[in-house]
Amino acid sequence: ARQQRRVDRTFDRYRKSTWDDARDARIKTLTHDTLASQPQWLIDELAKLHTSGQLAPLTSQELMSHVVAKAVALDGGRPAPVAEPPTIELTSD
Repeated sequence: ARQQRRVDRTFDRYRKSTWDDARDARIKTLTHDTLASQPQWLIDELAKLHTSGQLAPLTSQELMSHVVAKAVALDGGRPAPVAEPPTIELTSD
C-alpha cells in the first residue's frame, strides 16, 4: 500500500487535474466564441496583421493559434504571442 501511494504521488504530476480540465474548457469556449462572433478586437487584430504584412504568410492553423492566444490573453491568461511570418533559409550553392 505504501509503495502504491508513492507511485500514485509520483505520477500525479503527469495526470490532468481539475484545474487543467477547467482551463481546457475555458480555452475551448473562448475559441468558439471568438471564431463564431468576430468581436471588434478580432477585426482590429486582422487589420493590424494585414497592414504589417504578417497576415499573408500565415497558414490557417497559425492564424487560428494566434487568434486563440490573443483571446486567452484578453480573457486574463498569459500574454499573446506575436504571429511571425515563417522564415525561409536561403543557401547559395
